[in-house]
Amino acid sequence: MAAITRTPLQTVHESVPADRAEESTPVSRSGASRGRSLEEPHVGRYRLLKTIGKGNFAKVKLAKHLPTGKEVAIKIIDKTQLNPSSLQKLFREVKIMKLLDHPNIVKLYQVIETEKTLYLVMEYASGGKFLLLKFD
Repeated sequence: MAAITRTPLQTVHESVPADRAEESTPVSRSGASRGRSLEEPHVGRYRLLKTIGKGNFAKVKLAKHLPTGKEVAIKIIDKTQLNPSSLQKLFREVKIMKLLDHPNIVKLYQVIETEKTLYLVMEYASGGKFLLLKFD
């Protein structure tokens, strides 16, 4: 079996004003009739493509990093649905994920936080399943 080579994106934590985290920017698609542009949702520098997983307080979307074209998975967590204890567990999970670097563990590239939402930008593992934790 051939070795898998990862091209890492920079791991960053950034707080983004709520009105800038999920933007809809007009983007024209090649082949769109009469030059119409379609609204495509964005989070930071990522274009959201489709939902690939759902949980109680989170969903996972396939996205494309605009500067590199690399596909990533973005776990979108609604912080308003979590109690203080669950939020503490969530932030502990994120802190641990930032420290992990192993070929069999999905890499956390970036954390984007707004007042109500936490976006975890992770390595996309096609064909696999994401564990969406339930915070009680």
